[in-house]
Amino acid sequence: MQGTGNPEVDRQLSKIMTQLEQFADLQQQMAELKGVGEAADGLISVEVGPTGNFVGVTINPRAMRLDSQTLTEAINEAAQLAAKQVSERAKELMEPLMGNAGSAFGQQLTGQQAPSVIGAGGDPTSDPVAEARRQLEKMRRPL
Repeated sequence: MQGTGNPEVDRQLSKIMTQLEQFADLQQQMAELKGVGEAADGLISVEVGPTGNFVGVTINPRAMRLDSQTLTEAINEAAQLAAKQVSERAKELMEPLMGNAGSAFGQQLTGQQAPSVIGAGGDPTSDPVAEARRQLEKMRRPL
């Protein structure tokens, strides 16, 4: 990156660029998240994607001996465990970059009530990456 000649601006630009790289890496890791939950002594396995979306289910043939209510409950339990796994992993990934906002996002993945995520400027709807890009563009403009 080419310097601006102003050490403080250069330091801030470097910090912003590092954060943008970290966010891009985080975005990739989040897109690849998967969770697997098992129930009924491992007879039922459910896999979910990064937002808790259903990816697949595996039902051991022995599970077919269960009555329909028990089978339904086992599938739901496995799905909830898988979603919880994704949520916990998302929280782990996000906390270093976003602090408590990472926890709020992880809770949102499983539908749990989460506190408002406050981004830059105190606006709960602001996007930290977009805000970093706006700040970078401000710094690049000639004074």
